Amino acid sequence: MPYALQLMEGPTPGEILPILGHTLTLGRSVGDLLLEDTEVSGRHCSIQMVAGELILQDHGSRNGTLVNGEKTEKSKLRPGDILKVGSSEFRIVDWPMAAEFLDPLKLVENWSLSLEENDRSVFSQNIAELLNHEWELCLKDVHLKFILMARDGRIVNHLVPVSELVVGRSGTVPLLAEDDEASRKHARFFIETDGKVKVEDLQSANGTFVNEERIAGIRTLYGTDIVRLGRTRMQVYPFVPEFTGQVLDSNV
Repeated sequence: MPYALQLMEGPTPGEILPILGHTLTLGRSVGDLLLEDTEVSGRHCSIQMVAGELILQDHGSRNGTLVNGEKTEKSKLRPGDILKVGSSEFRIVDWPMAAEFLDPLKLVENWSLSLEENDRSVFSQNIAELLNHEWELCLKDVHLKFILMARDGRIVNHLVPVSELVVGRSGTVPLLAEDDEASRKHARFFIETDGKVKVEDLQSANGTFVNEERIAGIRTLYGTDIVRLGRTRMQVYPFVPEFTGQVLDSNV
């Protein structure tokens, strides 16, 4: 079961922040979720999914991380737990597996279509047009986010402010540069106009694998697909800063 953070106290109370990758880091200047709060350390804490369970790790923060009112360095999180980071409070909640919830872009698109098809009032049609417009604007600014996993256990989050990138030992994505089984130009990742992330093998020496299946040509990435280039495993997601400020799970 996926999980999410529901903001209880903070700038946008009620906001749902899905935990979609293997690790979600919170901090003032470093992390997946940045909090503009002087009580929050640069790299404050992280939440990692381990064997289906959420593990919270404080990173030596100045003011500490609280779970249910108690300061902790490392704790297992369960739905209903209250996490306090600086002046922000989050509640851990279950997050449904349905496609429209895993991908906020899909949620907006489906909502808009539903309004157009089921409610013909002028108000609803205007809302549908606004949603479509916002959705199109989001797609124009979709970036790529990589979660890379090295064989030695290192996990690196890497955000690329472009919608297309060629990766390999000669590229800018970390871990791949030191992977001698990866080709210099190994694969191309890109985002289609519908927001779907795709990967294309560039005739690499050792091949590109999706869920350990060697691909030929272009493959669409879904949900939590694992891509392997050489010895480096990764997940690749679309990222829309203006929409949520968060990484979005790839298309399901």
